Amino acid sequence: MEKEYQKLRASIFRYVIWLILFWGLRALLSLFQIEYRLWLSALGYIISTITPFILFRRLLIIGNQGKEESRKLLQAISLKAYNIFAYVILFFAAVYGLFTMNEENITEDGKLEVAYGVFLSENYWYPFEKISFWGRTPAYGQEAIQMLEEKYDCKFRIDRASLNLDMHWIKYVPDTYPDLRVTVYGTNELIDDFSETYIGSIFSQVHKELGMESNLGYQSFGGPIYHTCLVSDWNNPTVLVKNAALLISRALEKMDGDVNAPCTSGVLYVVVKYHDQSYNIPLPFGDSSILQENRRTRDYYISPEHVYEEITLLING
Repeated sequence: MEKEYQKLRASIFRYVIWLILFWGLRALLSLFQIEYRLWLSALGYIISTITPFILFRRLLIIGNQGKEESRKLLQAISLKAYNIFAYVILFFAAVYGLFTMNEENITEDGKLEVAYGVFLSENYWYPFEKISFWGRTPAYGQEAIQMLEEKYDCKFRIDRASLNLDMHWIKYVPDTYPDLRVTVYGTNELIDDFSETYIGSIFSQVHKELGMESNLGYQSFGGPIYHTCLVSDWNNPTVLVKNAALLISRALEKMDGDVNAPCTSGVLYVVVKYHDQSYNIPLPFGDSSILQENRRTRDYYISPEHVYEEITLLING
């Protein structure tokens, strides 16, 4: 029996070494935007999932050897119960894997396409380049990256995590602001939300630091781009206009002092709920063409009085 235990320990040791090599290499390759091909990933998942059940079953069998006859029936029942349990778990794991496993497709011109699986959701196909028979590297988003880098004069990379979400838009990460995620909505004429995301991050930081009573929201106002906005009832206008003016003031201060800022202007949308209606009031700041057309200074709305006048004007029609 001791030899059986030694063999089992050796099998466990080999399995652990294999796990470290397979998953460690996978993590290392991801730093260079390289992934395993589908067959290799599937093989790795299968071995990683099935092997522990096999090893534990061997342990049960070895442990039951040489037991007295009176316990043989109980031992057989225990082994049968474990087999049933293992088969059920592996069955559901296999079903889940079939729904979430990445898919590969070779196009008519010989190019590789990959769909990142999301459980019970539509998959989107992304172009890849093959690396021999075992690896692949992304070939998508390069046009958008080039246009972003030309527009903002900084480096961008693809946020790989965004490919695992149920969304059509790929996220891009600027090296100047690694915590931000930029979406490109069109490349015929570049449409992106870098500036809005940058301004929104400032609003969120100030809102959190000061613990403002008014809530921050995230809405689209007549276009694909979403904006961070200030949402409040008109029950306490003094607090609302003060918060709006303070957000604009801090955003201007941050933007003007940041040499890497992607914009020189921005807008704070104030969403006011009044008499069962919702009003969206844009408050531009910085080098805004709207402010210039109305002959207003770039910091016009850092004044709570000016914010109040603008909101009441739009509410009262």
